[in-house]
Amino acid sequence: MLKIASENLDSTVNDLKNAIVAQSLSDQNYFKTREVYEIIRRQYFGLKKEYEKTLDLKYDLQRRVISNSRAIAMAQNIFVHGDLKKFRASFRQYKKDVEKFAKNLESYNQQEKMFKAKKWTAENQAAFLQEKYALTKQKTLIDLEKTRLDNLKLSLDKQKTEFESTFNNPEAVRQIQIIATGILRKNLKFVRKSEEIETRLKQLSERVQHTKKQVDALQLQLNFEKCHTCYKILSDSYTKKTAATLIADAILNEPQAVQLIARSSGNNLEMEKDWELMSELDKDELLHKQIFRDL
Repeated sequence: MLKIASENLDSTVNDLKNAIVAQSLSDQNYFKTREVYEIIRRQYFGLKKEYEKTLDLKYDLQRRVISNSRAIAMAQNIFVHGDLKKFRASFRQYKKDVEKFAKNLESYNQQEKMFKAKKWTAENQAAFLQEKYALTKQKTLIDLEKTRLDNLKLSLDKQKTEFESTFNNPEAVRQIQIIATGILRKNLKFVRKSEEIETRLKQLSERVQHTKKQVDALQLQLNFEKCHTCYKILSDSYTKKTAATLIADAILNEPQAVQLIARSSGNNLEMEKDWELMSELDKDELLHKQIFRDL
């Protein structure tokens, strides 16, 4: 009966402790480790999502930002009324056709080699004639394609020379620079926006990394916590999120945050009398636990 009564007393004491903690937590100045962990964890995933969205925006802006060399190329195309763009498209297609021609030629050479290596007799004369006709037809097409590509290359080389001559003309250079300046001026808003996004990304990256450290420290605290530790903000001027951040920074042993945080182990009923500023020993506690954990 005494044992049962003792167990009931322990249970009642625990319930009372939880009730006291719950009452304290109704005030924004009081937090349990688990509550701080959940707040910081949500902040971490929120920041990570914001970073990813900002990164996507950065890539989108990068496609809109025009470099000096690209502006010059665009100005040159405008100067020749779009002929430069057509030339580049023709040149890209020419390169693709050359690659395709090389593959077809290699295929034909292999088939011809196999054809010559076969032993043809009167019995397979029909097959011989059929394969020979197919190879002859294929060779004719290859020769025609080679002639077309050779002529196209000559035409493209001629156009390239004409463009270079045009773009080296002093008056053309002046006109092209004026056009390019106008393009860059119109594009300036994207450049500035891109710079702002780059700064924002750097800030978010630092916040994500720091918040990840806070999450890890709080997780470690929870793993080694034998009782319900509560934290108290020694000021009424902080929001719940800011208070949680300060507590997490205090657990990371950041001096400015440590000065603003007191904590209680919650081992007794007189919690209000048990609040203490984090000592130097408290500051080292998490580090020592991490070291033992790694060992």
